[in-house]
Amino acid sequence: TRLRWVSGELGDQAFFGIEARLAKRLVFLSGVMADAAGWIPISQSELGEFLGATRESVNKTLNDWRNRQMIAIRRGGLRITNAAALNQ
Repeated sequence: TRLRWVSGELGDQAFFGIEARLAKRLVFLSGVMADAAGWIPISQSELGEFLGATRESVNKTLNDWRNRQMIAIRRGGLRITNAAALNQ
C-alpha cells in the first residue's frame, strides 16, 4: 500500500501541474483532517512541502481559487467551498 502511494505521488509530481496536485491533495486532506466546519488545519508552507512546490506558488494558486470562490482561507487553514469546481 505504501509503495503504491509513493508511486502515485511521484507520478503526480511528474505529470501534473501545481493546480492539479494541490486540488487532489486538498480533496484528500478534507476527508482526513477537516474539522466539523470543513476547515483543514494546514499552512501554505506545509502544502508546498507536501507537493514539492514553493509556498509562493501554492499561495498564488490558493488566492486565485479564493477569488473564484472555490476555497476559503484563514490563518493556519483553509476550507473547500466548491468541491465540484475544485475537482474539474
